[in-house]
Amino acid sequence: MTNNPPPTRPQDTQHQLYPAHCFGASPTYNKWVKLTATDVHALRREPGFEIQNIHFHLNHPIRFIYLCGVVTEIEYLNNWFTLLTLDDASGKSVECKIVHVLDKQQQKTGGDVSVARTEEYAGDEDDAFWVESAKPSNTHANEQTTIHRTQAADITVHISPFSSNSIFLSSHQEITIGTTLKAKGTLSTFRNTFQLNLLRAFIVKDIDTEVEVWEGYAEFCSQVLSKPWVVSQEEVRRLEMEEKRKMGEERRRIRKERERAERRRVKEVERKREWEEKVRRKEEKRKGRRMMEEKELNGRPLKEL
Repeated sequence: MTNNPPPTRPQDTQHQLYPAHCFGASPTYNKWVKLTATDVHALRREPGFEIQNIHFHLNHPIRFIYLCGVVTEIEYLNNWFTLLTLDDASGKSVECKIVHVLDKQQQKTGGDVSVARTEEYAGDEDDAFWVESAKPSNTHANEQTTIHRTQAADITVHISPFSSNSIFLSSHQEITIGTTLKAKGTLSTFRNTFQLNLLRAFIVKDIDTEVEVWEGYAEFCSQVLSKPWVVSQEEVRRLEMEEKRKMGEERRRIRKERERAERRRVKEVERKREWEEKVRRKEEKRKGRRMMEEKELNGRPLKEL
């Protein structure tokens, strides 16, 4: 597995990249950014920002991706991952990776733990959900399945050795090939290709909702993504001063926390010393009484004993 990022294209470096302390003022940094699959594959990384997992469109820093498309392929990989291929008709597609969260028993067996799934309907028609419970199965084999929780909110993957696997939202909606999905997540790379680490997913039930998504994308693209992000020198200086102020406050907070921890340690040491001194004095008194008793017994005449 190679996780090298796609190479930086020369035409992308013509726009000024601002220091990291300016990113908080960006319209894309703390936002689910609506993109197409083609836009995702056109993102790039810049030296110095790899650890933060920040990608750039022009000079816009982007961390969180929002896609909408049709699921064209589902692949289950070794009980640890599920891959959804999302096609939004932009000319390219994006793989969405669902990471399974296995319990201790499933980790020992690689996820191959058969459980019986019992489902209980709760709520009304407008606010319905299903409650699932998993326990060691003693039912017929064709009723056995494995329920995998995932890192994606409200998504479970149901693995069955005797029937097709399935993916469900907490609303008991199944994600299948042909499902139109709104997907939110962060980016990683596999074999020099971007993948979306799925964190949230919503099924698009009607064409009107899908149109709203694309209208939102078109508006955000025309207002923000189509032009470089510009910050005035005064704003850069202000943000720099604000960052220094925050760093100073953080240093003071850490120093005060260390001082409090040191005071707690000193008090604990003092309490321990006082307790040990009290125990020592009690032991000395006990030994003194015992010596006095022995002296009195040794000094008495035999007839008095």
